[in-house]
Amino acid sequence: MDYRCPACGSDLGRRKISRAVVARLEVDCSRCGKRIRVNVHPVERAVVYANFGAILVLGGLAYWLESRELVIAAVAVAMAGSLAIPIVERVYLRRWPRYAPLDGTHAPGGARCAAEPLPHRGPRIALRRLREADLTVFQAYRHDPETGRYQGWTPQPGEQAAAFLAQMARAPLFAPGEWIQLGIESRETGELIGDIGVRVEHDGRSAEIGFTLRPDARGAGFGAEAVGEAIRLVFAHTLADRVVGITDVRNTPSIRLMERVGMRKVATQESVVRGERCAEQVHEIARG
Repeated sequence: MDYRCPACGSDLGRRKISRAVVARLEVDCSRCGKRIRVNVHPVERAVVYANFGAILVLGGLAYWLESRELVIAAVAVAMAGSLAIPIVERVYLRRWPRYAPLDGTHAPGGARCAAEPLPHRGPRIALRRLREADLTVFQAYRHDPETGRYQGWTPQPGEQAAAFLAQMARAPLFAPGEWIQLGIESRETGELIGDIGVRVEHDGRSAEIGFTLRPDARGAGFGAEAVGEAIRLVFAHTLADRVVGITDVRNTPSIRLMERVGMRKVATQESVVRGERCAEQVHEIARG
């Protein structure tokens, strides 16, 4: 299970929480001080309710029938329930974010009604809104032929690129059916080192990602960290059950990157990109 704070990225797994509001399942991050909610998975809730219900039934029958065997059975069920949750967390919920921002109800199409979760910080990178000030760096790597070789986008003239960055700076986050492009920023230098696109499907049940890294930022693990954080962001702020990545079968570095973050190959398909027929690999990772 992922115990990082969704606001600052610090690991809260072994850190003492300063204050907890148990009734509302909210805690304060001991590092940044922001209040976040405990993100309970439906499976956890089902296990707790089933266990509690079984204990009540067995306890009531034991009292009514004055049965020592039923008392023992109720104690055994209670012990089994206390063991079930850790097993579920380790086996089934290994990638589930334990904490999420304080958000409201689910919006139509699968997005959550939440405060802006950006910038979203990882250990070395931050996912943030693109902005017009990124134009020079953005244009430099987007006009590199090798960088765009297997990409679905094409380089834009300066005015179009500036308008695109301005649009991305204010576009709704994870609007169903719409691509949102986020900047990948180095936390050490504060520079834009690439961008990552996310598109939640119209039904809200899945999302697709695409990523671009500038040449001098490759080979250091920034891409894998950015994709991993983007996946975590999607699962924390949408109802998507899976995240999909699609790339040309010749794009070996991207294929290896998706494999490193746990995405598995599920299909190969024929496609046409920039007027050229090609084969693409489809990789995906499921929630949990």
